[in-house]
Amino acid sequence: MAVSETNKFLMQTIVGFLYKQRQTTMEVAANDTPGQGIGSKQAEAFLLLPPELRNNVYKNLIEAFQITPGTTDYLHICTSAQDEFTAFLDLMGASRQTRNELLPLLVKNQTIQVRLRHVPAFLESTLARYVFHQDVSAETPIIIEIIMDRLTTSHTHMECDIAPLLRLVVGRPKVQLAFSSPILDSMLTVDLSAPVGSPVRTNARIKELNQIFGLWYRETWTSALDDSIARVELSETMGNRGYNGLVQLVLKPGGKAPDLPTLGFHERYRDDESVVVRISTSCC
Repeated sequence: MAVSETNKFLMQTIVGFLYKQRQTTMEVAANDTPGQGIGSKQAEAFLLLPPELRNNVYKNLIEAFQITPGTTDYLHICTSAQDEFTAFLDLMGASRQTRNELLPLLVKNQTIQVRLRHVPAFLESTLARYVFHQDVSAETPIIIEIIMDRLTTSHTHMECDIAPLLRLVVGRPKVQLAFSSPILDSMLTVDLSAPVGSPVRTNARIKELNQIFGLWYRETWTSALDDSIARVELSETMGNRGYNGLVQLVLKPGGKAPDLPTLGFHERYRDDESVVVRISTSCC
């Protein structure tokens, strides 16, 4: 057996061993009986492996739940790759050392893909807890890609408050928000003068979201989120004419409407014929 094949076999054996320990740990917890689980002897034995081999195991674990290297899809790890991600979390929680070795590999130069409708669940997830973990440097580059992929034959309208996500991102200069729509990849023409909702305007609207929430205006967004903005509701309106995204800024009681251009919005958004942002008063 070649060396590379030997290493691959050993990595698969270790990963399988760690995953099997999960059931043992769950049974111990259910019985309320003290036990070892992954968190003690197994972790100690794993840490006796050479660092190079541990790094190979880490890489193997992460690639197991990634569709492409460097990209973690939140929906994927919640569905078809759930077992692989659970095995990863088992090792992440085995000890402080394994967490410190694994965490940078999980987040550095990574793209975390989240569908717009899943943003609230993502923010409550273990993945988000590690992405925004206190041990992760504020200088660690991460891209959080918000995917617009909801398209039906009939008019579909959804709203999602992304203010909690913005509050986490604005304090990390190397964390970037990006918006994309696989449905619209073939629509490459950008014509800002086209009517709202027309196919040639659709891709432009995604581009506008990236300009606004790319957070080149972090300081003003931070102040606005602290002082006046309660919610940032982003609608995902998809129909047979394409994407008609609308941003609604919901103000806190007594909050002053922010100056839109300082947040990245264009002055033309004030025109009735090209409404992309609305400002409303909080009802609570």
